[in-house]
Amino acid sequence: MAAPTKKTSRATLDNYVQKVLDLMESKEKVFWVKPWKDGLLPQNPVTQNTYRGINALLGGLFETPLFFTFNNVKSFGGKVKKGSKALPIVCYKTSAFVERGNKKVSVFSPNGSKWMDKKGQSYQSKDIQTRFFFNYKSVFNFEDIEGDEKEQFLPQLEKPQPKIEQAEKLLSDAVERRAIAPIKVGYGDKACYIPSIDKIKMPKMELFNQREEYYSTVFHEAIHSTGHKSRLAREMGAKWESEKYSKEELIAEMGAALLCQQLNISNESTERNSLHYLASWLKVLKSEPQYLIEASKKAHKAVQLILNEQPNF
Repeated sequence: MAAPTKKTSRATLDNYVQKVLDLMESKEKVFWVKPWKDGLLPQNPVTQNTYRGINALLGGLFETPLFFTFNNVKSFGGKVKKGSKALPIVCYKTSAFVERGNKKVSVFSPNGSKWMDKKGQSYQSKDIQTRFFFNYKSVFNFEDIEGDEKEQFLPQLEKPQPKIEQAEKLLSDAVERRAIAPIKVGYGDKACYIPSIDKIKMPKMELFNQREEYYSTVFHEAIHSTGHKSRLAREMGAKWESEKYSKEELIAEMGAALLCQQLNISNESTERNSLHYLASWLKVLKSEPQYLIEASKKAHKAVQLILNEQPNF
């Protein structure tokens, strides 16, 4: 993640993370356990903007993942309930620039290929750098809106079926591309990723209560394996390095939730483990607020590697 460029950016980031932590503590729930409801992805139904990354995961804190800005609510004649807690939605903005001596000169690309500054000076793509600007806006959940007008945005849904065959193909394709480590099934009753030999070891599927539990578990280990030095080269840490380990576990939990979301696979069975780690994660995030954003971006990047998608940040 690009470092905040101004002191106000750091203050904004700290404020954002504190709002997320307050939500987690008030609901006694981690936000990456089930980031959807019966096929309904977290979204703003007015703008038809479906949330991605951490915004999608935060939707898991709410029973019905539909969100509205204050102006959205006002536009359809609704009213926000008094005392409602807003959901902070991350907004990223980017700015392109080139370095000229000690100065950073802003540039733009009017036709998508040629870069120039406001004076018309042209630059080559290899010289272009990008800055990230972090901000957030507040939105309100469907359940926090008064008035029957909101019902128009609640679609009729059928519970989606888990895409088990696609999950198996996704994993085999990712192994073939070396996006994740080889998966060896039939090793005892514990799932793990072993960085030293770059292998994922999984118990047999029949040892799990449900197929969905098997896949949410193997997704977790697959995300871990994307951190290998030959792939995304994350600093993962060992179990006895509690802080590093907690950080890597947070990435794996988020990444597995995003993969489950893609394939309609419920990962509610991981809730007990997630709640077990809640206190330690809250401790890490309170001491390093910026890590919430960093972890979500690393998780998203790992998921893109597995899905063979081009990174978008």
